[in-house]
Amino acid sequence: MHWLHPSRLRERHDEVSTHKRRRFSRRFTVVGAGLLTALVFTAVAAAAQWNYYSGVCYSDGSWFTSTNDRHVTTPNDTIKTYLNSSPGGGLTIRLLNANNGQQFGSTLQFGSTQTGVTKIFATGVLNGTVFHNQFRETNAHNSPYSWDGQEWY
Repeated sequence: MHWLHPSRLRERHDEVSTHKRRRFSRRFTVVGAGLLTALVFTAVAAAAQWNYYSGVCYSDGSWFTSTNDRHVTTPNDTIKTYLNSSPGGGLTIRLLNANNGQQFGSTLQFGSTQTGVTKIFATGVLNGTVFHNQFRETNAHNSPYSWDGQEWY
């Protein structure tokens, strides 16, 4: 067994304590950085963003209701849209609450050449609202019937 002189005993205690403090500090820093990263990614995942969507209208001008659930993930959100392409007869589109089927917000109309214009469906939409899009060709029987765009929620 190795014997330490009392004057060296204090130095050895300080070395061990310093090592333990550094090791704890490194662990705490890594855990803290991991938690901060998780919080940032969670916040980013929940933020409103532009989402691609598209559809094909019935040629007779009747309404088509999408079955895709869209979830509002930020409080007091605005739902808005713009089109990249529009049907030959223009597009009429509105929002339906997925829980009760009731329309909310404004019904929007886009002419056949009205693309790249942002229009607002609704403001102050509550976090957790789930909705569907419902659309039809404004003036039926005008080819092409397909359209696509971006929707912000």
